[in-house]
Amino acid sequence: MTWKVSILGAGAWGTTIARLLSQKGHQVLLWEVFSEQCLQMQTDKENSKYLPGVSLDLPMLSISNDLDQAVHFADLLILAIPSKFLQAFLPRLSPLLRPSQSILSLVKGILPRDVPRLLLDDLQEMLPGISKDQLAVLSGPNFAKEIAQDLPAASVVAGQNLPFLKALQQYLSTAHFRVYTNHDVVGVQLGGILKNVIAVAAGLMDGKSMGYNAKSSLIVRGITEMSRLFVAMGGKQETLYGLSGLGDLIGTCTSPLSRNWWAGTQLAKGISYDELQRTTGATVEGIDSLPGLLKLADIHQVELPICKEIHNIVFQGKGIEQSIQDLMTRKLRSEREELC
Repeated sequence: MTWKVSILGAGAWGTTIARLLSQKGHQVLLWEVFSEQCLQMQTDKENSKYLPGVSLDLPMLSISNDLDQAVHFADLLILAIPSKFLQAFLPRLSPLLRPSQSILSLVKGILPRDVPRLLLDDLQEMLPGISKDQLAVLSGPNFAKEIAQDLPAASVVAGQNLPFLKALQQYLSTAHFRVYTNHDVVGVQLGGILKNVIAVAAGLMDGKSMGYNAKSSLIVRGITEMSRLFVAMGGKQETLYGLSGLGDLIGTCTSPLSRNWWAGTQLAKGISYDELQRTTGATVEGIDSLPGLLKLADIHQVELPICKEIHNIVFQGKGIEQSIQDLMTRKLRSEREELC
């Protein structure tokens, strides 16, 4: 595979994928929206803001602040921009695209729209020059810091065009990063969204020292919530128990490397999400996706009690203890019934 690739977004994950591909010998251009941050990376050969200590001094990697240049350079564009910024960014991107280009999304979120949809559906509408067969998504238990340290990891790439998926699989896979293919575009995307919300809840529990019993129960009940929406939206149950579902859920709920888990621990201290954003600039997809996720649940008549309580805590100021009490005192049911 001889694609030239531009990665749009130089956060930790975008930078890590840029490093991985350029180490493999691919021509890579990493696009950073802010000129000062771009200059820092060009000068220091390091993304000191999002991936400190990891060298970007690689002959096949270039870094640019010029979006026209980045799009013109690439056969394959990799989107690594937080979902809350995509609605403003995609109209800038659309007129620059060529019909021959393909897009791989690394985004695990939902655009903030009145009628929310999964991201690949939004990309198809907002980037009309790109066909459905040229779109794919990558998801899995992938902490950027570990992959940048060449620790072993696995992921899954999903889309509708099998030859394209197989080409991406070969292009992305290394001795340290193993990529699988999956046709379940709905399930793979939902897994990446839902697990982030459950991870926020796990961080809240750890921040409140609620113990392993509670956290284990939360993860299992989280799987149940994920399953309900998977089925309602046409996803496959087997995807739920794969890398983008259970695999990503376990990692995100148990590791301090998880930004969503970390955000939950901060909420447990009484720090509001507005304050977190103001003081750290952190993007937490598990929180940003909540309004759209609950709208999807309403559309498909699915109950997501954990997600709803996290929304109530973050956006309505509900007390954490009261939310836990309300979850614990819901109507008693059989586990078999709850799994339906």
